[in-house]
Amino acid sequence: SFSEAEQILPNSKSISGYTRPSYKVKVKIAGKTYVKKASAVTGYWKVKPDNNKKIGTTVSVKVVNTKGKTVIET
Repeated sequence: SFSEAEQILPNSKSISGYTRPSYKVKVKIAGKTYVKKASAVTGYWKVKPDNNKKIGTTVSVKVVNTKGKTVIET
C-alpha cells in the first residue's frame, strides 16, 4: 500500500498518516489545500488546519511521488 491515513473524525484538529518517504501529501479541507512532505525516514505526515479549526467532513487527500506523479487521490 502506498498510503494510509488515520480514520478521519470530523471533530479532529489534524489529519495524519504514512506514505512512502519524501512523497508530497496534498490535503484539501473545506476548500483549502495544505501541502506537506512526508518524512524522508518514516513517511509520516500531519496536517493541521489554520486557526485551530476542526477537520470537518469535506476532506480529500492526494499523494504525489517524488517525480510529481499523483499516485493516490481520494
